[in-house]
Amino acid sequence: AAALGAGMIAEGQTVDEVLQTFLNREAGGDALTTALAKARIGKAPAATALARLQSIGSSEARLMEHLGKVAGVKNNVPTYSAKYVSSLAKAAAGADAANGKLMFAAAGCIACHRVGTANNTGIPFIGPELETIGNTLSTERIIEETLWPGRHVKEGFSLLQVTTKNGNVHQGYEQRSRAKDVILRPLTQATTITIPHGEIREQTELGSAMPAGLTANLSRQQLADLIRYLAEQGRN
Repeated sequence: AAALGAGMIAEGQTVDEVLQTFLNREAGGDALTTALAKARIGKAPAATALARLQSIGSSEARLMEHLGKVAGVKNNVPTYSAKYVSSLAKAAAGADAANGKLMFAAAGCIACHRVGTANNTGIPFIGPELETIGNTLSTERIIEETLWPGRHVKEGFSLLQVTTKNGNVHQGYEQRSRAKDVILRPLTQATTITIPHGEIREQTELGSAMPAGLTANLSRQQLADLIRYLAEQGRN
């Protein structure tokens, strides 16, 4: 099954369906990664699959690392330091917000976050709305949340993974609990699902659904422009 799925991804066929099928099964991501390595898929289909995983907040690190390597996508996140943050904040103060808006789309941020009148066909956005982020967070904090999303996870946006006794894997935001059942809103749909307590084998808090490294392909100036664009949201 994994070999068939890898072949379909290589051919660009029903990529979303293939990914979802494997991500919804325990160890499915690892099986697909192994099959993709054997299939030696091309750069373009690898980039397409990686973009889809990023857009749904996937936590399959090994699969994403392999696809990124094949696609030639950088994933080198700078080491956190207050000095780096301060330096980038100063650069952002004089940066180009208009170009930052373009970088917001280029880095894939627009797939998960609402800014202005953007919409995503009725499915709730995966990440928090950013329409007023510049009015609620400092530029330094915006930098931290952009480059190191796991450092500060907004309440209500910590990803929960539930593995059932039959090997199904569900990821999403916990909405509420009824008795010991778990109610999740999966990242790719508007409706919730209920997982009965008796079917649950394991629950794992995964933190932010936003992968690190989404801005790795931006130059320092482009990154400064992006931060300036975000910092202006809600300040005008």
